[in-house]
Amino acid sequence: MHIVGIPRHDNKWINKMQKYSPELPKNFDKKTVLILTVPMHRFSYEHRIRALKDIKDIFIDKLKMKVVIKLHPNEKKEKIFYNKKENIYEKIFGLSNYELTWIYSDMHIFALGKDKELVISLGSGVVFDLIVIGTPCIEYTSFKSKPSDFDKHKTDYENHLTDYVKYGFIEAVSNYHELNTFVEKYIEDPGQILTASKKVYNKYFPVFSDSSGIVATEILQHNNIIDSSICK
Repeated sequence: MHIVGIPRHDNKWINKMQKYSPELPKNFDKKTVLILTVPMHRFSYEHRIRALKDIKDIFIDKLKMKVVIKLHPNEKKEKIFYNKKENIYEKIFGLSNYELTWIYSDMHIFALGKDKELVISLGSGVVFDLIVIGTPCIEYTSFKSKPSDFDKHKTDYENHLTDYVKYGFIEAVSNYHELNTFVEKYIEDPGQILTASKKVYNKYFPVFSDSSGIVATEILQHNNIIDSSICK
């Protein structure tokens, strides 16, 4: 067994995905926040509504920024949300504001996450991808507020967090006040959040050069497809 890092995080692969990816509309290239969703069954309908309203109030209404939403593949297949027929994204962000203040996008995360001000995850599994391309990320949890160390609900709260938060890769917020405080801290010093995330990432995932090439070469050699001298 060879430890070679995360092949998809090889710089050559990331640069290629970014180079050949389509682009967002020009009015979404700066001061844009990205939302990563998860299937509706992961959180209650009420939680999703609350999270989206907080995001709109802070980033669109208060900071005059734009929002890009990347739907989880399974969420696209869900025709209704817990028997509620309205589309919550159009309802919260406004259908008349589509392509003005918010849009959907299916772009690859390496391209979509590039140069974004901040990414808000509702529990998505692509946090590592964002850290490695240098984009700060935060998780919005389903609890209304973070309990104290002595609160009887502390264990329930922690069970709602993803491993990305539990292991310290990113921080978590659970209401408007916590999200607003995080944003203020980010505006004051954007680099500190990403620096903390990269420190934890490097702790768990040693950086290797040309990870994808190492994997490919190992496979080819194992199957005697290429002469070993070619790989030197």
